[in-house]
Amino acid sequence: MSLRRTAGAALCRVILMAAGCDSGSPGAAAGDLDGGLMSATPSEATDRGPEQGEVVIGDPDESGPYESDPYRMATSGGDDGPVMEGDTLTITVSFSGGCAPHDFTLVTAAAFMESDPIILDVFLTHDDHGDSCEAYPTERHAFDLTPIRALYQEAYGENSGGIVLRIRDGDMNVLDEITYEFGGTVVEGE
Repeated sequence: MSLRRTAGAALCRVILMAAGCDSGSPGAAAGDLDGGLMSATPSEATDRGPEQGEVVIGDPDESGPYESDPYRMATSGGDDGPVMEGDTLTITVSFSGGCAPHDFTLVTAAAFMESDPIILDVFLTHDDHGDSCEAYPTERHAFDLTPIRALYQEAYGENSGGIVLRIRDGDMNVLDEITYEFGGTVVEGE
């Protein structure tokens, strides 16, 4: 990528963040900026790797709802739907904000549903840390599922298996399902 394109993509991000955040000056809008508007296509922007999300195994007596700030998750069938690679689940989310880091966490009560295949509800929660900006960024978040694999291995005494992860929002709505399959290696419980 050329230096000019890199600088253009960086300037575009600054403009978008400034337009989305309350700068305290009434009437300021993206169109008021000197030099007009700029746009960048995804191929011109730097592709950052996914942010790391946390996986929390909760109390089996807790079934939700879980506290969460609003967000949208890309679902299966689209280009940005959930992706499972090995022990890593990557999810694409969009949310209002843009001026502070946001945290996404997968929470499960560790209650496997005895079915074939086994199902586990996981809740995707969002903490915006009070970010009042109004941009609408889209980010990828990766979750290391080895604690869930260890939980399965401890519960069933088997080193390999598969779990259908039913991804829910904090209000218990099902957003998507994805199968997590793993084999052979024993993972020490945490």
